[in-house]
Amino acid sequence: MMSVVDNLLYKIDLLDLASKYTDLHQFSDGSYRGICPIHKGSNTSSFAVYGSTYYCFSCGSYGNAIDFYCNVTGLAFYQGVEELCR
Repeated sequence: MMSVVDNLLYKIDLLDLASKYTDLHQFSDGSYRGICPIHKGSNTSSFAVYGSTYYCFSCGSYGNAIDFYCNVTGLAFYQGVEELCR
């Protein structure tokens, strides 16, 4: 049986979620990149989504869909999980 967090991560498409906060374009390495919505930089390729994880080469932020949502919204982990479950 999957936990609530595992189930949530299974259902959320990180690329769709991140696309709500920044414009992403596919690169030749298969990643999707854009301006980091967490630190709101200006480099159009510093923020990268690789499947179910993201990484920002400028601010160093990384993680999964829940981590991304919490970082971009400023919510605590449990609050982010609650919001994403809705």
